[in-house]
Amino acid sequence: MVKIKHQWATFHKGRMKVKACATCGELHLPSNSEKECEGSDVLDSQIVKAGYRLYGGHSSLH
Repeated sequence: MVKIKHQWATFHKGRMKVKACATCGELHLPSNSEKECEGSDVLDSQIVKAGYRLYGGHSSLH
């Protein structure tokens, strides 16, 4: 299995914005900045279940 680093992106819910991995949904913290991504599905992550969506200007992950 190929090991990749987290792909940090901005997620939003209303006016709230957080940084999380676009691949697995793990929140960006100082302790995991350089760790490898688990590669699980972001759509099954807690951040998406909490109503946050990938911030992309004109398009969003629904």
